[in-house]
Amino acid sequence: MGYVKPETVKAFDLGYRGQLKGFSYGINGYYNIYNDFLGNINVVAPLYGTLVRLLILHNQQVCPVQTLHALANSNFRAFQLYTNTDIEINC
Repeated sequence: MGYVKPETVKAFDLGYRGQLKGFSYGINGYYNIYNDFLGNINVVAPLYGTLVRLLILHNQQVCPVQTLHALANSNFRAFQLYTNTDIEINC
């Protein structure tokens, strides 16, 4: 994961406000296009054991026993990391 870049947004809004026979009204519309949108990822890291990806061989799951023990006994730290998304978000 690299450095977090600032997100950019192109914002469009259109509105009209008026008054008719003592009645005020307004209508507004908004559209935004975000690039490098900021999001977060939650990471759980065991305090002991080995961090490895899950290895699947012949339909058998292999994972270090110490890592599973640490996670099962709440011996871990949770982190929240901020990152950018690669997709363009239109809303």
